[in-house]
Amino acid sequence: MDLVISQLDQKYAEFLDAIKKPSLPKTSRAVYEYFDIIEGQKTIQKILETDRQEIATKKAIVNSGTSSTQNGRDEIIRRIDRNSLSYSYDLIYDRIYAPIKAYKESTDHDDEKVLTGMSLLFQNESISEKLMGTWDQFKLYCALDDLVIWMERIHATLVKKLLEIEKPEPVIAFDAPAKIRIVIDDRKGIYQEGQDQLAYSVARISKRMKLIKHLITRDNCSLAELNRVTKQDKVVTMKSIPEINELFREKLRLTDDLILSVDTGGYSINKDIYAVTIKQ
Repeated sequence: MDLVISQLDQKYAEFLDAIKKPSLPKTSRAVYEYFDIIEGQKTIQKILETDRQEIATKKAIVNSGTSSTQNGRDEIIRRIDRNSLSYSYDLIYDRIYAPIKAYKESTDHDDEKVLTGMSLLFQNESISEKLMGTWDQFKLYCALDDLVIWMERIHATLVKKLLEIEKPEPVIAFDAPAKIRIVIDDRKGIYQEGQDQLAYSVARISKRMKLIKHLITRDNCSLAELNRVTKQDKVVTMKSIPEINELFREKLRLTDDLILSVDTGGYSINKDIYAVTIKQ
């Protein structure tokens, strides 16, 4: 979009230069060439169409209201139009761009139907001045003050929207919180790395230690498998897991369970929160 914006900037600068010393041909040419760039850009056409739809929606909301008189609603609609991108664009298009384009594309330059607006600009400037009259006659098609306002609104709005399209949405990177490192130690029990003074004491040969070590090596371990490893009844195994979690949180002063129940009906170490290693 940088090239398009640069082209629009250049033509808009030519327009501003032309209105310093009003010249019908120069001003018309600058407006025509500015609009010619827009007509060849699908992205800008989409921006204009979106604006037209938004304006139509706003007008429909105003017309459906009953909080003001018809005159009041008409005034609100006029304000909506005057401040919109597409309204300004469509007015200049109809009054300047379209007549010039019709003349340029016509095979009969004497056809009265195409001798409108600024049509003669592209035939001969001297003839244009003779037939179109002085600068004052331009007001028949578009008052200069209005043209300046409309062009300023179009240019400022389009450049802003094109830059928004070009500029990617900022990606906010969130660093994943570091996992809490847990050590399984046959001598000291279970503790957070660097804090072995806060340990959950579990005997090396206990069934609970066998259960925890087995879960470290296996994800989504079924209850039946844990029963075989610990050689205990499933009721005892199911009861021991909440107790392990409770003592683990209490002794290590943590908030998340060490062992999670999974949707498949089994159990797994809480690897989203903890990085567990076995100290040999």
